[in-house]
Amino acid sequence: MQRRTTLFVAVCSMIGMMTGCAVKDARIDSFVEPTYQVGDIKSVAIFPVQNASIAPNAANKINISIVRAMQTKSPNVELISPAEASRRINDAGIVSQWRMFIEDFSTAGLVNKRYLEAIAKALGTDAVMQGFIGRISQKDGMRPGDGIGITRVSVSYAIIDLRNAKIIWQSNATGRYQTGSFGFHVAPEVSETIDVALKKLTDNMPSL
Repeated sequence: MQRRTTLFVAVCSMIGMMTGCAVKDARIDSFVEPTYQVGDIKSVAIFPVQNASIAPNAANKINISIVRAMQTKSPNVELISPAEASRRINDAGIVSQWRMFIEDFSTAGLVNKRYLEAIAKALGTDAVMQGFIGRISQKDGMRPGDGIGITRVSVSYAIIDLRNAKIIWQSNATGRYQTGSFGFHVAPEVSETIDVALKKLTDNMPSL
């Protein structure tokens, strides 16, 4: 039976009578393969987060956070960095296969076994970890009676066993950053909202 957890956290701090209550919260839906035994995965290749709409420095920050979280949660697992993982795929000449593999997974949630053998050989790892920045929405609060600025961002990650095509762990965290209730506020920065979602996701990352 699949194990799924949905968690919620909200932090509201008063920042003055003229700004009201600012809220940062995140929801997460997480799945761990029930047959997985800790220690089965010895090595993981972590790929750069996928999303063309965020700035390179923001993507870099996410990649660093994920690597650090994995190092903390699973200190005995060998990790291949995002840069090195990309280099190995390039050197093996299977960039198009990798892109098809990711497209199938991101759009349909399917692990296409057709490409697994080539990917595993190129990476030399038991598993691969891939992340995506999903829906980004922003609303400015610039009208009387609706002065709240809101930004929402979803961040998802998955660890896929290259030996048997099983999804070991998959998680989607949606962060929300809402400004105060009084006055007129532009939507909070996307990068700050990503931080909210990413913290929830890394906090719930399993030990391998």
